[in-house]
Amino acid sequence: KKMNDKPPLLLSFPEEIWAYIFTFLPCTSKSKQQEESEKSLRCTCKQLHQLLQSENYYQAKVMGAYASNKRVSSSEWPSHQRVGKWRILNQILSKYAILEGFWVICDAWPFGYLILCRFHGEKFCGDIIYPLPTVIGKDNRRQRNVIRYRNLTERIFEISFADDTGEESCKVLSSQTAAHFGIQEEESVILNNLRFPRNRGLLFEISDISEANYKDDENEGIITADGDTMPPIKSLISDMINDEHRFLMEYLDGPNGRPISDATAYQKIMKESIQIDSNMPLIKPGLYVGSYGTQYGFRQHEIIQIRYFEISEDNGKSQQDERQVLLDDAFGGRIPSDFSTKEELTTFLISGRKVTGDTHVPTGEVTWVANMSKTIEDTSDRPEFVLDHNRQRHNVKRAWPGYGTLAYLFFQRPSWNDGWLYQLEDDEYDGSSRFAFAWSKWQNEECIILNGLPNYCDSRF
Repeated sequence: KKMNDKPPLLLSFPEEIWAYIFTFLPCTSKSKQQEESEKSLRCTCKQLHQLLQSENYYQAKVMGAYASNKRVSSSEWPSHQRVGKWRILNQILSKYAILEGFWVICDAWPFGYLILCRFHGEKFCGDIIYPLPTVIGKDNRRQRNVIRYRNLTERIFEISFADDTGEESCKVLSSQTAAHFGIQEEESVILNNLRFPRNRGLLFEISDISEANYKDDENEGIITADGDTMPPIKSLISDMINDEHRFLMEYLDGPNGRPISDATAYQKIMKESIQIDSNMPLIKPGLYVGSYGTQYGFRQHEIIQIRYFEISEDNGKSQQDERQVLLDDAFGGRIPSDFSTKEELTTFLISGRKVTGDTHVPTGEVTWVANMSKTIEDTSDRPEFVLDHNRQRHNVKRAWPGYGTLAYLFFQRPSWNDGWLYQLEDDEYDGSSRFAFAWSKWQNEECIILNGLPNYCDSRF
């Protein structure tokens, strides 16, 4: 039988189709899997070697792997015309697109700072987010001001990409330069006698930063609605950077990374909550802010990460191990001695972990946990109302039992105190659902009102 001299049918596909097929190769900067896959294909034959070097391939790869994600904005990327080629743009995106999202500065323990990293104006930028209370209106019926949070933002660093080559350079606080920046390759880093990452996130380091020359003579700070003076954000960050000429960030959440909470557990509890009350809104996973007391001054407004956990009855060794991991994560490794899930086949927990903290319960620690499987229906078992730090009254509609963290200075001798997660009456000013957490020790004196982080700074996350 005569051999067919025609090329194999697959190799007769148009270049654009092959480029699209190759976009299904793994695409992550955390592993070498993508690079090894492409290397193997290049060794297969001459046609594939040429194809994997073509601009059509890299264009399809960029548009398929990155631009197709609805949670990213390709209009803010460096343009392929400016950096030179689609191949160079792909190199930039494969390194930085996965890093878009929320981070926390590790060096700022015990307080922490929330950083939003994203592409903006063809640069990869990091902006600090600092929520502060602001008067937005007047409640005429109760004759009091309506106070809501707004976000202060300040550019901390930006990584730019040179024309034609895509060469990277990093500026910190507008005027300082950093010689080194990128993902920290080591498995862990020790800072302040703590080992990072604390919550299984990526670590991004910016180091060898030049001396700061920032002056805040013209800006004496901001007076908040509480009457506290908020120092200029740049002065806070520059003081921190000047100590070590570096800073380290841990990843929390982003469009291409792990979600901020287990959405599956949240969706399931939403369905099962219909059996309790079809009109019952549940607090969604995400970032919230609340006041932890005037004793912390302008730092009292702390950001909390809300996460859901589905704890199933353990049947067998593997499920028991998984259950233990989930419980450790929910309680921050401090499972209360009296906690039990034996009464329920499946237990839903909601955990509040501090993104920014204070000198008693610092950043990264779990501040409270509530058992969403045990709604307190009997009104005699829960208060009629609670008070916030401004001594304003908030009526309670529903409650869930839980645990709140208490600790001595710098998180010494942490312990659990009984507490409750409350669903409050809807806000009279804008009709929004409201939640709060109260410790039994200060039930009628201190309550953390939870407010969603305002618009996530209008970010697309």
